[in-house]
Amino acid sequence: MRFARWSFAIAGIYGLVATLSLYVGPALSVGTQWLYGFAGAAAATQLAYLLIATDPVRYRMVIPVGIASKLSFAIPMTILFLRGDSPMTSFAFALIDYALALLFAITFVRLARR
Repeated sequence: MRFARWSFAIAGIYGLVATLSLYVGPALSVGTQWLYGFAGAAAATQLAYLLIATDPVRYRMVIPVGIASKLSFAIPMTILFLRGDSPMTSFAFALIDYALALLFAITFVRLARR
């Protein structure tokens, strides 16, 4: 249970810092302002991770949604990186999301054994 709580708490805090930083950085250009909407939606998902951290057993069935959310960023960033359309720094963030998705999957399986 401690593993589950820490996995989701760390993911939620990391995610809030990463997504909300888009709001405090330099203003986005007109063509990329849709990223503000992405940041808001992604921040809401991080709040779900913090909710799961409060009671992983109770919110176990939400964990697959969290895995899908992490992969929805990691997989496209990997494809873009492999095509040469994204820098290594973006791929590094994808690797973090792959690791978090793996932690979430481990948590999901471990909680099923309880």
